[in-house]
Amino acid sequence: SDIVLQADSAIKFNSGSTLKYSGTALAVGKALTLEGSGQMQNTNALNLSGANGKLNLSGISLANVKTSAGNSGLSIDNSSTVTNFTVSTLTPVSISSGKKTAPSSKNHSGTSSSPSTLS
Repeated sequence: SDIVLQADSAIKFNSGSTLKYSGTALAVGKALTLEGSGQMQNTNALNLSGANGKLNLSGISLANVKTSAGNSGLSIDNSSTVTNFTVSTLTPVSISSGKKTAPSSKNHSGTSSSPSTLS
């Protein structure tokens, strides 16, 4: 079934765990935190949208993310990987002190980057 994000939420992954999601694209219109050392294999994108739409990543591997107008961006607290990251609008990115990014390519305006490791 589909996931509906109605409030700020968190999903904590145990080491080696995998969440497979093949429902409709998940509109992230609130803050969604994905943390742990597992992975989320989502067929359709987590779509950052709206003024409160924010994705917080901490040590997670994620398959598919895209951005829509007016989102609050992406926050990285610990090394994380996004396999397919589509940026279609200005998207703020916050990276914790002492961390760095290592994307495989620079893409924007509706293009995709695959894969990107966000540290």
